[in-house]
Amino acid sequence: MQTARYQNVAGCRLCGGADLDQIVDLGNQTLGSIFPRPGEPDPARAPLVLVCCARCGLVQLRDSVARPSLYTYDYGYRSGINATMRTHLRELAGWAQRRVALRAGDIVLDIGCNDGTLLQSFRLPGLRRVGIDVIAGKFSGQVPSDIVLWEAAFSAASWAAACDGERARLVTSVAVFYDIDQPQETVAAIASALAPDGVWIIEQAYLWAMLQRSAYDAICHEHLTYYGLAQIEALAAANGLRVFDAALTPCNGGSLRLALCHDGAGYRPRQRRLARLRQLEHAASRAAPAPYTTFAARVAKSRDDLLSFIGRKTRCDKRIFVYGASTKGNTLLQYCRLDRSVITAAAERNPEKVGRRTPGTAIPIVSEETARQKRPDYFLVLPWQFRREFIARESAFRQAGGRLVFPLPTLEIV
Repeated sequence: MQTARYQNVAGCRLCGGADLDQIVDLGNQTLGSIFPRPGEPDPARAPLVLVCCARCGLVQLRDSVARPSLYTYDYGYRSGINATMRTHLRELAGWAQRRVALRAGDIVLDIGCNDGTLLQSFRLPGLRRVGIDVIAGKFSGQVPSDIVLWEAAFSAASWAAACDGERARLVTSVAVFYDIDQPQETVAAIASALAPDGVWIIEQAYLWAMLQRSAYDAICHEHLTYYGLAQIEALAAANGLRVFDAALTPCNGGSLRLALCHDGAGYRPRQRRLARLRQLEHAASRAAPAPYTTFAARVAKSRDDLLSFIGRKTRCDKRIFVYGASTKGNTLLQYCRLDRSVITAAAERNPEKVGRRTPGTAIPIVSEETARQKRPDYFLVLPWQFRREFIARESAFRQAGGRLVFPLPTLEIV
């Protein structure tokens, strides 16, 4: 079995502290973002251990896998493949534009733009829309011609090359900032790319929602850091920025959305919202390590409950498919050791994944249409965060006697 290039972090990625306390160990797992074709070997494996810095409270992975191992043109995620996500990104674009009044000629920069779904939601005539992504070239023919896609990891140098040193009025980073191994350096680069009256919108999975909902599938080799407001505010302050607005959203099982600006910018802080979040986080962090030990216990129970259910059904010759071949789902499958010996196939709507297999568990991936034709007894829904969409989409399947299994936050059969 091939081992990925990885290294233990020498200290906390935020403050450099050396005291990193283990929260949960999900084992040595195959990298979950690459879905092998027939005949191809599995991706490499690396540890998946979550720790917490005793000094600043940043929750993070103990190990860093070399980034080129994770982001290739075989990377499977696309923002626009899911109707719920498309709607969410349109809403986020509206939220951003209510906080910064964009004008024709302004630059909107999306860091980690993926297939450009968010950029296409900014429709003011005359905007200059720019996306930076390490696999941007994969999507170059799939976006309007006036959207500039720049293939690179975001940095001060890549931004200077993409826009010749101009500064962006709006910067967005959605479900990407937790992938960054050097957050201080990246925030400094964002500050230098942001216009004096510009706004940076960040949204990503929220640490305290992950803990509350037992969402251990959010732990994967891509996601190096798991932030609360306190850690983002510390990062911002160290780089001449401040948070002036915040919101919690249901996206991806619970996300934190923040609006940031330069210290001297005239954006009035939403004190009540920010104070409420700070109080909640302060109370939770003071109770530590209880939130983390409780989370670890819930993770183990969630696995045991799911395996018990699947064991009962397979002993009765029930056929189980998984629904949605995803990076997060691969964490769950590998931690629970659910492979093709118990799961018949994985249903997937992204045609790029059909015909491949899940890494580490070798479950063949078929189209949603093929999966429905096979008439499984149960669909184990790996993107459980999109519960409503799956229930609506599979009404005919349920009316015919099939059942949807949602593994998190607690096991639910619909």
